[in-house]
Amino acid sequence: MLNTALAIGVAPVKTIIDFEPGKHEINVIIINNDHKDFKAVVYAEGPLAEYIELPTTLVTIKAEEDSKSLSFNLNLPEKLDKPGTHEAKITILEFPKEFATEEQTAVIQAVGSVVTKVIVRVPYPGLYAEADLLITQAQVDKPVVFTIPIYNFGEQDIQKAKASIVIYGATYEEIAVVESDEKSIKSKEQTKLVASWIPNVNPGVYHATVKIDYDGKRINLEKNFNVGNLFIEISKVEVSDFILGGVARFDIHLENKWNELIKNVYGELTVKDKKGTIYTQSKTAAVDIPAYEKSTLQAYWDTKDVQIGLYDVLLKIHYADKTTEKLIETQVNIDSIQTTLEPTAKVIAPSPKLFTRDNILVTLVIVLIVINIAWFVYFKRRKKWKRFWLV
Repeated sequence: MLNTALAIGVAPVKTIIDFEPGKHEINVIIINNDHKDFKAVVYAEGPLAEYIELPTTLVTIKAEEDSKSLSFNLNLPEKLDKPGTHEAKITILEFPKEFATEEQTAVIQAVGSVVTKVIVRVPYPGLYAEADLLITQAQVDKPVVFTIPIYNFGEQDIQKAKASIVIYGATYEEIAVVESDEKSIKSKEQTKLVASWIPNVNPGVYHATVKIDYDGKRINLEKNFNVGNLFIEISKVEVSDFILGGVARFDIHLENKWNELIKNVYGELTVKDKKGTIYTQSKTAAVDIPAYEKSTLQAYWDTKDVQIGLYDVLLKIHYADKTTEKLIETQVNIDSIQTTLEPTAKVIAPSPKLFTRDNILVTLVIVLIVINIAWFVYFKRRKKWKRFWLV
């Protein structure tokens, strides 16, 4: 069916008619997307199928034809007893041109089909309307627009239709009430009621309940909608108790800016030097962060054979099919790691190896200083004793 959808098409996919007895001519176009020779079986099914009059059940389309028109009649009776919508489906079933009979092809060699619907709307007695609710997803402090298409399926005109929208937060507390404009709707026609709200709230999921009043009758609708974007913020990165050559622990502080629990939040840490050499790539454990709460992930870097200098730390926080990324310039020193997000850094588990190259250098410098001081004191005292014996 997927391949067929690319090879053959039909337009329109739906034709809507308000009920009137008699003959209605309906036109559709069969689209030859692959520009090939093929034949198609056409047939009707559904509650209105008995009223469909097809001129043919077999259509031939040539490769040079981009499309082919198909017209058929819908012969409606004097009355359809049940109010509401009634439909028929017209199926166009493609099969290769080399098969001459519908029986062979439809049963054995059919390669797919497309469908166009014919929908007849029978009005309800008296007053009757149906409605839908469309809500734009907005950013904080930008208008959320509530659009309410309302359809008059009754035999009578609607004099006044208006909607009241109540907006609730995550714990179902009432936040705001807004009113739509007011309109009249003729029988078998439709209109749209519109209202807007400026969300001076935190980002998150909110809930709207809508009460539509039309000439004393009511329709109730409800729907969730988003304000802002689901987002985890990297608020701070700390490293402390660090000794070069040991294992550094990066404490990555996160904040859930969303008004619902976000599950399975985890991070990836990549460290590169300024030439692009990757020193480590590690993945953190996962945590669940409640609405508007904070949490911390730990990532580790073994700094054995790492030199003092500047490094780039790339943090990627994964959650709900989204990613928050931050590139942090990091200064590695003998006893500290400083990041652009936090002046102090944090690291644990120093290496048990005391004789690292940098430790040896520091020790040698200290030893040389001590030797120089000792020699200075020695020669000074010797000179003093010489004078004493000469006297």
